[in-house]
Amino acid sequence: MENGVVAWLPQTLAIKEFKAVWSKNRNKDMAFKELSYIFFMEDLRSPFRNYTEEEKEDKVIEAIFSKEWKPDERVQVAQEMYKELMQTRSMKLLRSAWHNLDDLSEFINNIDYNERDSNDKYINDISKVRSTIESLPKLVAALKKLEDEVKKEVEEGGSLRGGREKGMFEDDLG
Repeated sequence: MENGVVAWLPQTLAIKEFKAVWSKNRNKDMAFKELSYIFFMEDLRSPFRNYTEEEKEDKVIEAIFSKEWKPDERVQVAQEMYKELMQTRSMKLLRSAWHNLDDLSEFINNIDYNERDSNDKYINDISKVRSTIESLPKLVAALKKLEDEVKKEVEEGGSLRGGREKGMFEDDLG
């Protein structure tokens, strides 16, 4: 990000999936928006990274496009390519951790303490739920530490696939 705008390298268009998005649009503003959509959806540096996957897509579309818009097949293919190019093992682990934290949040949010099984026994033990909730700060701290390590990996340019030093959208993490 540079001054609130995605800044991408011209050599990005050497990759056929990105070139397909760029070339399909006579309106280069729309092509830029679609490439920005890909960045905002997939990059660790995206300002939308703290939303769940479902929320994120709605928020990104709302922020970039002024009308109803859905990614077409070219954008979806380019998005998968970007995700693949940016993925390291630690990034994959971080994405999995975020997904599991979202699932845990949803689980806790939907606990029904009055729910009973076929033998009329309570299904949800409040002490187990309380114990789970008490362990959340440790879980969040561990996730933050993992996120910091992944950011450090990207900033240092280490361990990125193909020996790249930075991602397709060149900048530092904020």
